[in-house]
Amino acid sequence: MVHVTCAAHGLHRTAEEVRGQFGTIDKIISNVKKIFKKAPSRVQTFKTHAPNIPLPPEPVITRWGTWLKASIYYCEYYKQICEIVEMLDSEDASSIKIAKKNLVKTCVKTESLDILEKVQVQLQMAQGNDGQKVYKKFETVLNKNSGLKILKQISKIIGGESDNMDTLPEDLTTNDLIGNQEY
Repeated sequence: MVHVTCAAHGLHRTAEEVRGQFGTIDKIISNVKKIFKKAPSRVQTFKTHAPNIPLPPEPVITRWGTWLKASIYYCEYYKQICEIVEMLDSEDASSIKIAKKNLVKTCVKTESLDILEKVQVQLQMAQGNDGQKVYKKFETVLNKNSGLKILKQISKIIGGESDNMDTLPEDLTTNDLIGNQEY
């Protein structure tokens, strides 16, 4: 008899490791989720100030894909989330205080992009037809996200890896780049 451990469990354990490596991001995801859960007035504030974006996702730790989707959400809507959380009173809830503290850390933008890059590399190495389908889907989603492409370019400029601002939007200034670093 051969014992085979469930592959889904192995994927879950791998996702737990990713989450563990990015503690600041995990605190943001967890606490922003708490800010809007069961708080109709905060949900209304969110919808008023960001009517075109969905509410922050509510990942379930036992469903590993939900945390990864949440990290992608924060990459995409990071600036808006920062602005909305900043409007809230830190004394209303400890989750607001914790989220504000972690959202302003300069490592957060880099960590969010690092998560995506690591997931991309791992998916690219996936074997078989199903693995390649998953990777292609991931690539399609990322390629459609023009804001993420801009964010990656800004990160390279801030990190000193590039000085090419030709691909950035024309209305983006050097001050905007410096301002983005503070988030």
